[in-house]
Amino acid sequence: MSGIALTCTVDASRLNRGIEAAIKMSKREARDVCNSAAYFVAVDAQRTTPFVTIDRIDSELAAKVAPVMGVRGKPLKGRKMFSALSNVVVKGKPIPLAALILQKRSGAGVYLAKGWPLFASPFKGISRALGAQKMAYYIDKLIKSRHKSTHYLASGWTDAIEKLRGFVRAHGIGVRGIGGRGLGNAIPAMEGYEPSAMIENNIGGTGQYYGLPPKKGSKKESANRALMTYALPPFQAALDREGDSQMRHALAKMDAAIAREINPMLS
Repeated sequence: MSGIALTCTVDASRLNRGIEAAIKMSKREARDVCNSAAYFVAVDAQRTTPFVTIDRIDSELAAKVAPVMGVRGKPLKGRKMFSALSNVVVKGKPIPLAALILQKRSGAGVYLAKGWPLFASPFKGISRALGAQKMAYYIDKLIKSRHKSTHYLASGWTDAIEKLRGFVRAHGIGVRGIGGRGLGNAIPAMEGYEPSAMIENNIGGTGQYYGLPPKKGSKKESANRALMTYALPPFQAALDREGDSQMRHALAKMDAAIAREINPMLS
């Protein structure tokens, strides 16, 4: 049966019924119907996946912002430095949640964001004063990185949208400017018996085409768990909406064909 190939547990029966009906009533090739449906599912899923606001990030991390001062003692235009207040208590001592996150993720080969690896605890093997400076540096990087990744879960659909864009006539609009290259995939349906298009949001790296699942307790596992919790329901809804849309299109074509058969004057 023609349709959409999936790499997670969802119910695609409604979508595939709509695609089968649309193929029967359309002059387009089956592969084109499949690719169009896959494209609009990815666009819909990206637009409806929940995102985190910058205000919420700042609130949870107790972030403070201050201007970066130049050598003349004046603030540099467009430059900001973030810090974090102590907002959690560990062993009776208040500390910033951002510092806890950095400590937990520190270790050999761990990258908190592109371009700034954190290979070990910022405090390890150095004085407290220098350690505090390094921690302040990484807290600033962490908060700025979080600000840039508010649509992280939705960004996993960007690759699928871009790879299928050339196979559809009318284009939908995803979430502009969120990036996401390398976080997903799509394989367009090709000509042949029962063609099938594949789309994938690979946040967390557990997709069918990306090897083994991430290690338990890793950042990738956490990301994939968030994907399943928050992005899967909008994806299911997108599948159902596209299936309904395809079915309505097929029924409209069928009604028009029946009308022409009853009244030749309409043809």
